[in-house]
Amino acid sequence: MTPVLRIAITVTILLIATTAGPLAAQEASGDETPAEITAVVATGRLNVRDTPVYLLGRIVTQIDRGESYPVVGRNLEGTWAQLDVDGILGWVNARHIVAAGLQEAPFSASAAAVGIVNARVQTGRLNVRDFPHHEFGFVLTRVYNNTIWPVTGRNADSTWAQVDINGTSGWVNARYLLVPDLMVAPAVDTDLSDLPVNARVDTGRLNVRNIPNFFGGEVVTKLWRGEVYPVLARNFDGSWAQLDIDGEPGWVNASYIEAPRLELAPLSVDAQAAQDMIFARVNTGRLNARDIPDLLGSVVVTRLWRGEIHPVAGRDLGSDWAQLDIDGTTAWVRAALIQTSPDLEFAPLSVEAQAAHEMIFARVDVSRLNVRARPVYPDGEILTQLSRDQVVTVLGRDANSNWIKIDYDHRGEGATGWVNGRYLYIPRRNEVTVTLYG
Repeated sequence: MTPVLRIAITVTILLIATTAGPLAAQEASGDETPAEITAVVATGRLNVRDTPVYLLGRIVTQIDRGESYPVVGRNLEGTWAQLDVDGILGWVNARHIVAAGLQEAPFSASAAAVGIVNARVQTGRLNVRDFPHHEFGFVLTRVYNNTIWPVTGRNADSTWAQVDINGTSGWVNARYLLVPDLMVAPAVDTDLSDLPVNARVDTGRLNVRNIPNFFGGEVVTKLWRGEVYPVLARNFDGSWAQLDIDGEPGWVNASYIEAPRLELAPLSVDAQAAQDMIFARVNTGRLNARDIPDLLGSVVVTRLWRGEIHPVAGRDLGSDWAQLDIDGTTAWVRAALIQTSPDLEFAPLSVEAQAAHEMIFARVDVSRLNVRARPVYPDGEILTQLSRDQVVTVLGRDANSNWIKIDYDHRGEGATGWVNGRYLYIPRRNEVTVTLYG
């Protein structure tokens, strides 16, 4: 080979090496950045879900036709794509996007595999409770058919699922859910005694009373349907509940509230006493309240008016009279002129009433009547004179009932004497016993 040819070959090799060197080095390094895969929405509006499952994927946002977003992952089959929608990661069905090179996107495990469990409601309306029990769980809210909610826990036997309802945690019965991955959710310890006892008003308007008694309880305020209040106490049979109404206690009938844990509220001794009380409502325009249960011999202590309600303190043997507690003063009224609850027969018998029934009274039936020291006319000394309609107590009579021994000072001590029986009106004359003078 001539020297000139050798120089020419050497120059050619150097030129080739100089030209190809950078490209060869680039291919050898393998450090090039893969091209970004972009998805373009190919439908009117596309749901973006938190998991790549139609029935259980919760919709986290929606995107519209023509919008484009980076693809950050795919499921194993490539039927779902995980997009970055302005910082929100979510899954869309691949049939509704155009994404060249989707199969080259990195594989992403399903949401359920990384601990996300959703539940779809499979009934028209489902109660969400604060405790996993249909009887003791207080209803917090309701969810509806085909809505999807995140599952945050389950009870020990997986019969109830704990779900997140827009930030509020509650329990729903698993039989009404589609939630195949419920066992993936963590088991949650539940203790009924740790929960507060609450009541929700279950009627249009509810009277709140100062004591647990329909008849005698004074209405202090009213509550409205759907309002919720803490329960402070209950009566013995759970028929009444004492609520905390903005710091003030009040009693409501349990028939008109929803309070599934009412039996956990403390018993109130005062409530039981109030429930056992008997009350009377005045059932006439004006009612005389007397010092003893007798029309003829009693003194009117006060008057009551229609609609007034007072506690019943006692009754007579025949339940013809009721003794009322009128602002701390006891007095007797005719039972026929009041309405009581419970029945008057449940009131205690009064010894005082029986003693009053055994007394016999008479009314003076003449303009002026002499009261004599002895049942003799005219030799009996005149002690005093009585006026027409004056009422006296009958103490006895002579053998012929011509003379009546009386207490003319209306049950006073020592003011006794004899009057002619023809001038007295005595309703129970045949009950007067013979009293010998001497």
